[in-house]
Amino acid sequence: MSGFQASNQAKEDDDEPLSLLQINVWSGSKYDILWSSRTFDSFETPEYHNQRFEALIKGIRTIDPDVISLNEAMGRGGCKKYLEKLGLALEDYAVFGSIGVSGVILGPISIPSWRTTEGDAILVKRKYKRTFIGRKRLSGRVFNNHFALNLDDATQVLGIKVEKGNTSYAIYCTHWHAGLLDDSETNLDLNELEGFTKKEMKAGMEAIARSTETRVNEAKLTLDFVTATSGEADVIVLMGDLNTTPGTPELKQVEEGGFTPLTVDGKKDTWSRANPNVLMQAEPERADARGKVGGILYDRFSKREAQLDHIFVKGKVDVVNSPSHVVLTEAAPVVPSDHYGLFAKILLPS
Repeated sequence: MSGFQASNQAKEDDDEPLSLLQINVWSGSKYDILWSSRTFDSFETPEYHNQRFEALIKGIRTIDPDVISLNEAMGRGGCKKYLEKLGLALEDYAVFGSIGVSGVILGPISIPSWRTTEGDAILVKRKYKRTFIGRKRLSGRVFNNHFALNLDDATQVLGIKVEKGNTSYAIYCTHWHAGLLDDSETNLDLNELEGFTKKEMKAGMEAIARSTETRVNEAKLTLDFVTATSGEADVIVLMGDLNTTPGTPELKQVEEGGFTPLTVDGKKDTWSRANPNVLMQAEPERADARGKVGGILYDRFSKREAQLDHIFVKGKVDVVNSPSHVVLTEAAPVVPSDHYGLFAKILLPS
């Protein structure tokens, strides 16, 4: 009798959709080292950061997702402390995280300090059986939480397996390179620029090509990791702040890998100038490294509405009835991040 009841419970679990939240929680950092305190300069005060954290927790409690994909975990004390704080605030979730960006890490030593480490995480409700798949480095030289020789950008992908009823899910969280896009709006901006030399225009085009090549390679490595680790999962989910928009070469590669975006009912802008946390960042990050034309293009890109966060699925999913929605947009009392969240409920075919 108990076995029969368990079978019924599994069917009921399958009938209930698995809910997902993708959110870049925003480090708040300018990524300029303050050597006096061995930390990064910040756009925000500690008080404002704490307000954002509380707003995030409140928002997550309201949305109540089963699985959360989270980027830019840093806080005021670095990646590890931020994730520990998150785990204490959300005790019904298991937290699986890894440092994704750092300087030099040699065991217990971190340079500039542990406070400058940033990472990604997957949170899963404890009521579900879950197994950590692992992590793959996509760029940079952050090899694990205890060893890194990194002086610039670094990206990664994390994976976890979740069992819900009779359905197995392989769920991945990633964060890709932030840079210029090879999309119609950027190319239109490029063609409209005047007063620059051929050399400067060529440098701008090369900056677009370099950023695109970086993300295309990140997409390839991500798909390779998914293929190698997803096994016989019924559903594969790929989420993250991919720092790119629908239709770009890197996202076309993801779709060619068999994934479908949960945006069947239109574009979802998770980056918006209506967000006060975006307005707080007056200048584009590292604009000077992109050259004159690249800096202007990135500044214009940072001021437009864009869907930078994505949820892709592969496998037995009723995609048409599993659309994503933009969430965490309201000030409560502040907006939780500079990115809005992306929320979806995965329905299985009936």
